[in-house]
Amino acid sequence: DFAQQDLMEDENLEEYNQFIDLFMEDLAPNSAVQTQLASRIAGLHWRMGRIPRLESKVFGFPYRGDIIKYLQLLSLYETRLARLAERLMKQYKEMKRMLKMFKGKKGKKGKFRGMPMPF
Repeated sequence: DFAQQDLMEDENLEEYNQFIDLFMEDLAPNSAVQTQLASRIAGLHWRMGRIPRLESKVFGFPYRGDIIKYLQLLSLYETRLARLAERLMKQYKEMKRMLKMFKGKKGKKGKFRGMPMPF
């Protein structure tokens, strides 16, 4: 269950579900694979959205020497999430484009005429 993986203790399940639903509505997946990718993309964006809250918590640490280290780690974490989200979004868009291109190219018996399948 993605909700259990993506939620922290102080986060609201209803807000999370609304966020995910908006992403899924925008991305409009048409297959199980697209739904999986879209869910993953939405979850990554949810996780990126929590980074400003985590940054503000870092400033509450009692030992100030750790602040720079934790901010650097958060920055690295944010960069990795953003890159992964961007890569998955690119895959998702390419999949949608290819499926749209193949739509209508089906011959009888469900085979695609003259078009190699990309996957």
